[in-house]
Amino acid sequence: MRLKLLTFLIALLVPLSSAWGAGFKDTAGQWWEQSIAECNAASIMVGRSDDLFVPKESVTRMEAIILLNRALGFRNEADGYAMSPGGYNFPADFPEWGKRNVAFAADKGYISKSGIPTMQPKHPASRAEIAVLFANALNLSADGYQLNFADNAAIASSLQPFVAAAVKHGVMVGKTDNKFEPNANVTRGEMAVIIARLFENGKINPQASNYYVAR
Repeated sequence: MRLKLLTFLIALLVPLSSAWGAGFKDTAGQWWEQSIAECNAASIMVGRSDDLFVPKESVTRMEAIILLNRALGFRNEADGYAMSPGGYNFPADFPEWGKRNVAFAADKGYISKSGIPTMQPKHPASRAEIAVLFANALNLSADGYQLNFADNAAIASSLQPFVAAAVKHGVMVGKTDNKFEPNANVTRGEMAVIIARLFENGKINPQASNYYVAR
């Protein structure tokens, strides 16, 4: 009886384990595979097609805000947000599909409403910008934490407290050669890693009825 029960449990577990990293041909075996699978399972990030995620494509500033809203569990609220008429000064070429999410983030206080006219929503988001965005949204403080990256001087002094907060709380880490590379673009794969890291350390839960844990 015990043997039959064990066989039954194994039969249940093997397909689940195999399916965890399946689906995208361009993420298999790469360092961000699990994180992308987690974000996809939580309906935060989807592929560019059924079998391609395109992990090396840069995330735009507007996409970063939308993904953050989803990661924080605000997808429905942000997608259907009732914007105050005329309160945001969107440029004429601002993508219509992103306005509600951006307005929501501005009213929540983790982006500046006054910065919307010059936001350049289609511009790739830099690592420093992502640090500021997440530090603001999660109310993170550096609390005296000191950065010791080899390229500290490349991080604008006004942004250093936000980068320090993001690093201290594990939102972001350095890159090769102990550099932060504040001006480097954040890719879709890297964004998935940042969000999944927050799942795993308990800082966010986009679906309160579910638990997200490391593989």
